[in-house]
Amino acid sequence: MSERVSFTKLITMYSKTSVPKALIEGAIARGQGRSTTGAQLEPMTLEILMPPNIALVADIETDNKTRSLHDLKFVVKKAGGLVGSTAFYFSRRGRAVFKPRDGGPSLSDVLEEAIEHEGTEDVEEHPDGGYVIWTEPSKLMAITEAISKRFELEVVESEIMWAANEDTKADVDSSELVESLNTLLSGLREYTEVRALFANIRQGAITDEEWDKLERHIDI
Repeated sequence: MSERVSFTKLITMYSKTSVPKALIEGAIARGQGRSTTGAQLEPMTLEILMPPNIALVADIETDNKTRSLHDLKFVVKKAGGLVGSTAFYFSRRGRAVFKPRDGGPSLSDVLEEAIEHEGTEDVEEHPDGGYVIWTEPSKLMAITEAISKRFELEVVESEIMWAANEDTKADVDSSELVESLNTLLSGLREYTEVRALFANIRQGAITDEEWDKLERHIDI
């Protein structure tokens, strides 16, 4: 099982919107560790700040770091953001999501098994009825495989993420900020080099519809 950042959400998002076929094909190719030309991909991280206190991290895989950095910096600047250090707003955590099944284990069953494995940090119920297990990054693969095998559960996602620290989270409180962030996030998502986007935002005084507009672009 790979610990590469999952691109399931990205493909799903593309499939539900009017995204050119070339972008979907590019995302699939990157999920296989290559570009559309077959070139080997290299990982890169882009840290972004949207004044005054919104932080983002983009996980990128590209066959040309110089080109990607130039293109993505342009997107950030156009949206009113800055490229700078934001990693300290986040912690690296492993996350595994398991699909529920009829007659499957309860949350307490999964919790009881998970805490037997070193590196388990938390167990939650997924909104879709499955289970989410948070782990130390280095333990993600082992714990995911152990839980999947123990309960015969399908793994929906297994990924190492940039999880925003609670004391750094920023509320999105205005429609103007929603539009600025949506411009940035959607602009970044147009580039298939961007494998995942993480932000320290949470819903403030905005509508659910406005929040959904942002949430569909981010991975946590």
